[in-house]
Amino acid sequence: MGRNPQEINEIGCSWFAMTVASDIGDEATLQESSEVDSDDILPPHMWVIYKNKCYDAETPDGVDDFLDLPIFKRMKKSDLKKFLEKRRKS
Repeated sequence: MGRNPQEINEIGCSWFAMTVASDIGDEATLQESSEVDSDDILPPHMWVIYKNKCYDAETPDGVDDFLDLPIFKRMKKSDLKKFLEKRRKS
């Protein structure tokens, strides 16, 4: 039985992102939340960056800012606010 995109993001985002990046080739890069969040506020996640857009299992059309990926939109507002404040300071 297949998984829906949200389930893929929650349990298989790395596999999904690596598969998509491999299919695209050298123009695609992988990004992990730990690379943009040294304080571990964001949930663990991996996505693909291709032609200046961010993609994951729930976002086949891509978004301009990784924080617009649905997995981050589902974060508690207080955690997102804390991350954004730290991001502004750096």
